[in-house]
Amino acid sequence: MSNRRDFLKQAGILAAALPLGAGLQNVASAATLAPLPRDKWAQLRQLFNQDPNYMHFSNFLITTHPKPVREAIEMHRAALDKNPGLAMDWDLGVIEQREEDVRVWAGKYLQADARQIALTGSTTEGLAMIYGGVHVRLDQEILTTVHEHYATHTILQLRTQRDGTKVRKIALFKDPQTVTQEEILASIDRSIKPETRVLGMTWVQSGSGVKTPISEIGALVDKHNRHR
Repeated sequence: MSNRRDFLKQAGILAAALPLGAGLQNVASAATLAPLPRDKWAQLRQLFNQDPNYMHFSNFLITTHPKPVREAIEMHRAALDKNPGLAMDWDLGVIEQREEDVRVWAGKYLQADARQIALTGSTTEGLAMIYGGVHVRLDQEILTTVHEHYATHTILQLRTQRDGTKVRKIALFKDPQTVTQEEILASIDRSIKPETRVLGMTWVQSGSGVKTPISEIGALVDKHNRHR
């Protein structure tokens, strides 16, 4: 995934690529560009309009928009004001094309096929679609971790109540301060059983901030699947 430098570069490219409509000319002309500081972290913070007098710890839930996103929102608002019928024309497939563009951009960022990306209204909605819809027989199980967000635990509990699906939770590590990639992979390796149908876990844990090694976990699952 991107580091801070790549994020800044991509954000700058996105901002430069946004076509400003007639309704944005005044906004664009009124904006004054402050000189960028030399520090990369300061450059990233400058993209946001958060009050510096506060320490913001709610961004995982309700967040402010960085400058390129604010400009995209303003562009969309101006298009709606200028011609709402044309901006939302179903016959022309405007919304569908806009969503496809988002999937393509997300695919480039994630290095994935855009056809593998689904747009949902929230993470909870996406989790419900996956865990609620995946086919798991009664002799199989869903394997997840104790570190998941409560939305995941709730959805899996409802799945068990509805279908009798077996759900098993494991700990990936003992201490998030001393966790290692080897510890996580060893825990998963010994926990996958022949009846394990689904392995589900978050990439970045909201409770600890631990980032799981997705590529290595995928390779580990491939190894188990080769012997099935």
